[in-house]
Amino acid sequence: MMRLMGLVLVVGLSSCVTSAGDSGRIIVDGVFDDWLHVAVAIDDPVGDGGGSFADIGSVWITNDEEYVYVRFEINVEMNLQTIPGPVRVYFDVDQDASTGWSVGGIGSDFVFMYPERFGAEQTADDFNAAPLGHAYLDHYSGPTYADDEFELRFLRSAVLPIRGEPVFGGDGFDFLIEAQTTGGVATEFAPDAGTVFSYTMTDEPAAPLEAIEIERCNAGHLRVVTWNVLNNGLFLRTDIFDRMLSALDPDVVLFQELNATGGQVAVVMNAILPIEDGADWQANSANGRVICSRYPLSLRRNDTTPSTNRGQAMALVDLPDDRFDRDVYVISAHMKCCGSIGGSEDFRRQQQADANVNWFRDLRTEGGQETLAVGTPILIAGDYNLVGGVQPLRTLLTGDVLDEATYGADSAPDWDGSGMLDVFPRHQAGPATYTWRSPGSSFAPGRLDFVLTTDSVTRVAKSFVFNTADLTAAELATYGVLALDSERASDHLPIVVDLVIGEAMLMADADGDDDVDLSDYDSFQACVTGPVGGVGFVPPTRMCASLFDADLDEDIDLVNLGLFQAVFGGGICDLP
Repeated sequence: MMRLMGLVLVVGLSSCVTSAGDSGRIIVDGVFDDWLHVAVAIDDPVGDGGGSFADIGSVWITNDEEYVYVRFEINVEMNLQTIPGPVRVYFDVDQDASTGWSVGGIGSDFVFMYPERFGAEQTADDFNAAPLGHAYLDHYSGPTYADDEFELRFLRSAVLPIRGEPVFGGDGFDFLIEAQTTGGVATEFAPDAGTVFSYTMTDEPAAPLEAIEIERCNAGHLRVVTWNVLNNGLFLRTDIFDRMLSALDPDVVLFQELNATGGQVAVVMNAILPIEDGADWQANSANGRVICSRYPLSLRRNDTTPSTNRGQAMALVDLPDDRFDRDVYVISAHMKCCGSIGGSEDFRRQQQADANVNWFRDLRTEGGQETLAVGTPILIAGDYNLVGGVQPLRTLLTGDVLDEATYGADSAPDWDGSGMLDVFPRHQAGPATYTWRSPGSSFAPGRLDFVLTTDSVTRVAKSFVFNTADLTAAELATYGVLALDSERASDHLPIVVDLVIGEAMLMADADGDDDVDLSDYDSFQACVTGPVGGVGFVPPTRMCASLFDADLDEDIDLVNLGLFQAVFGGGICDLP
């Protein structure tokens, strides 16, 4: 292992913002931890649905300066955007029952409808007086896959075309959710008939959402990008991809919807991101899925055995030995599109998930069809198209195989017998997690693209969804991209993940923040001489040895301190 070389590579002083953190903001992602500070607004009894497909339970409502947010339970696992029994979300924005559409004791001025997937301004005489699409309302819901509760957002400043006023321009609104039977009979209301729920807007702005820096936290991290490029977009819209890929500067790119040979893709990547030593990008292509790498590829395959019945690009990325003490195995996957929970498309996605879990087991097993060195990180990423059930994702994360007769028994996918990590990035500079959007589609944005990895043998230093529309004018100029580049490149946004690979990379990062800085130096000094200033935490001897024994003499002494200081600050006396 190149321990000292690894130590050199991890040294850096830059800060590393990697996630949203606890900002107090609601981010629509289908995960509800950020709602813990929001009290239940309506607690509707379960079992009173009267035959409606959705049985509304608890409802939560909140707002910030930009959006109104609604979260509600339906007590059946279903895809909201294709739910077979209609669900109506009503807002009486002037809180006057004599105006708007009369329903449940309120006069609704605005409604959003599922499974129709659009909103409407309402009047006393017209349920659908003026249709309002999801893009106009900057609306989307989460999760995109089937669940028994959902969260929604609506842009406060969107204007009702008939009234000529913002949808949520007042001090509050009256609210109602209605669920119907599959025959269209309204039998479920929250709140129940005879009760009106009124919500009062808060003027307190949410804490600023700190942008994630586009640059790597550290030059030694491996940057992987996954991107569905929409119908060969890399070849058809090369100028846009040139700008965006140049800004992101990846080491490995996993493409989907790119029907070309590996050689054809490598030619374009050589032109966009020339490799300094004149080497060529390497690529493996399989049925529209491509792996493209600055580094050599081996163990190339175009599908698992048994087959996914879909095909996918797979390869081992041979990382430079002077920078990394292990390689990384990557898969570019594209699951079956469309459908809903329990449909044929869902079955196809499950086949792919089962096949990959079996393949992970093969990779970890000595003497299999392919055998990886113990501890080799595995990453599977791409367009998962999870618009049906969530089970394919659960299978990949946990190793829960459904078709064991074909694909073998359950098998936890990580080397230590644990599950994989769902990286789950948010937008680089915006309060969102969706990776697909198409303003002209009836379907609202959703999280369709995923990155999963074996986090027992690698660590995610940074991740984000890159959307040029979120960037400031100064950032656009700095990175050489245009605000509309993301929209024009593809209906999918690229996901960026920076990985810490191998023991050498982890060695000097004592506090686990993926950056070797003054806090790590204090820990190192405490190992050698005791706490700075005679006070503070003294790390245990075993931790000191595992982190800082750069000369491998099984002793933490002034030699190691000198090596650390020389690397960190240029010399023992030059440490900042």
